[in-house]
Amino acid sequence: MFIYAELEAFGTELETKGFAVFTTETHDEDSHFCSRFFSPYFDIFEDPVTDSANGPMAVYLVKNNVYELDDAAKLILKAE
Repeated sequence: MFIYAELEAFGTELETKGFAVFTTETHDEDSHFCSRFFSPYFDIFEDPVTDSANGPMAVYLVKNNVYELDDAAKLILKAE
């Protein structure tokens, strides 16, 4: 179970205002990954679509060999 207070305490400890998280496990077989953004600092409990995070996320996935460079041009980002 997700405990928002724990995420808020973790953010305070790290002195960060938000967390952009992703998984390659999706509900949609046409999607490559699913991302969410959380910011206890700004009372954002969950933002399902954060386009400003998806561009850098695609670069991260390619640089860390989650996807091949040829596949990067075809990464599909969908809101769930």
